[in-house]
Amino acid sequence: ISGTNFDWHELTLTMPAGSDWNAIEKRVRDTVEKVFSGYRDEMERQHQQMESLLTATSVSPLQPTTRVQYSPSALEVVVRYPVDLFHATEIDDKMTRELVHAIHEETKAGGASSPAPNFKLATNVPPTNTPST
Repeated sequence: ISGTNFDWHELTLTMPAGSDWNAIEKRVRDTVEKVFSGYRDEMERQHQQMESLLTATSVSPLQPTTRVQYSPSALEVVVRYPVDLFHATEIDDKMTRELVHAIHEETKAGGASSPAPNFKLATNVPPTNTPST
């Protein structure tokens, strides 16, 4: 779309089963919001550009979403976030570093000595129409 230059990326954080999912989910959401606030204005500008060009179609906001998935062996937190393609590497790096730090602080605060979480980054993720959280 003319005037836009973004993509969706997805970062999956896998924690051991038994992790305090409420605390981890809150810490992840807060951290993602903090990182996103640094480039929110650019994403809003691109969203407005799409809305002005696609008048016959509803355009979902360009905002991060998080969802928690549970299994008997692990807790996964999946973070989907838009990135400005000119700064995608910087955004991915900052998002990963801030989440690593946040999870480390959360496990330290909870007195847990669990293994380090596993992070998996996916780029070029297709957009979804799920509401943002």
